[in-house]
Amino acid sequence: MKKIIFIISVLLCFLFLNAKKMYTLKELVQPNQIAVSEEKLYAVCDASVYVFSLKNGKLISFFGKKGEGPGEFNTNHSFDMFLNIKPLKNKLFLYTSNKFSYMNLDGKLISEKKLAFISINIKPISNVLAVKRYIMQGTTPQYTICLIDKNLNLIKNLKTVNYNYKPGVFEPIQEYFDFRTYKDRIYILYANNEILVSVYNKKGEKTSTISVKHKPVQLTDKHKKLAQEFLKRKSWFKMIPSEYKKKTIYPKFLPACKNFLIYDDKIFIHTFKQSGEKTEFLIVSINNNAIQKAFLPVYDINLLEFTPYTIHKNIYYYLKENINEEWELHSNTIIPINTCN
Repeated sequence: MKKIIFIISVLLCFLFLNAKKMYTLKELVQPNQIAVSEEKLYAVCDASVYVFSLKNGKLISFFGKKGEGPGEFNTNHSFDMFLNIKPLKNKLFLYTSNKFSYMNLDGKLISEKKLAFISINIKPISNVLAVKRYIMQGTTPQYTICLIDKNLNLIKNLKTVNYNYKPGVFEPIQEYFDFRTYKDRIYILYANNEILVSVYNKKGEKTSTISVKHKPVQLTDKHKKLAQEFLKRKSWFKMIPSEYKKKTIYPKFLPACKNFLIYDDKIFIHTFKQSGEKTEFLIVSINNNAIQKAFLPVYDINLLEFTPYTIHKNIYYYLKENINEEWELHSNTIIPINTCN
């Protein structure tokens, strides 16, 4: 047992020493996403995208602005309306809650479409789109992940989750529910006290389910305070009728996941478990479901929000704000630790 603890400690120390600052990105102001592709770093700040050389941090180009016109994006962080980017093979896919756009690698608009519904997440997969839609069923918020065609017609609903929302009771922390696309597959992750990943092909046919065992983190008074700080930042919370906020209910445990990414045939599941200044990521192989873990630096804004990071070719890239309020890009080679789960 002591030998195992020693080995883990050595690996964690090696991981810490392996972290390095790459450069300072002085152009960034309140970034909300980064992505890496073809030796370029894409950073999203409000309604604009900054493109840097990954090698030296030199600004190559920037594009996008706030608005409703072609190539413009309607964003509002306090209402959780963000611009998101997904680099594709020879173009860029961008989306907000009310439209999606294709641009060339220089940021010139190729095409865009406005949506007749509120989109929380949308990604292209083959010649269709996977979408996480938000609607109200009476007084109950409902999130549905579905497939739609290029003309925005519904092809198939894949999975729906109803959130508790009723007069007199407010639950600020509920289960995690979202999806990612990877190699013509849709990975839907649902996390409450356990983690389930449902895998679908581009026709919407379920091909497998990945179950990930994870010991949940018990919710504390500190977590409640952080949740309250999160809500104070959100305009949508202020708009909820007072009769719906008479009694706040918290779960006994935090959800098993707060975010996930898929790269290099692996699912990286960002949990609430922390060790010092690092956060646990469960690493699940999509080929054989083998589970490992790694502890990586994540800078939390509050309980549910964090500064941007991404993963590319087994390198963890993350933004860190320095004492001069400038954003630095740091990198960390991911050194997994085997787990018995």
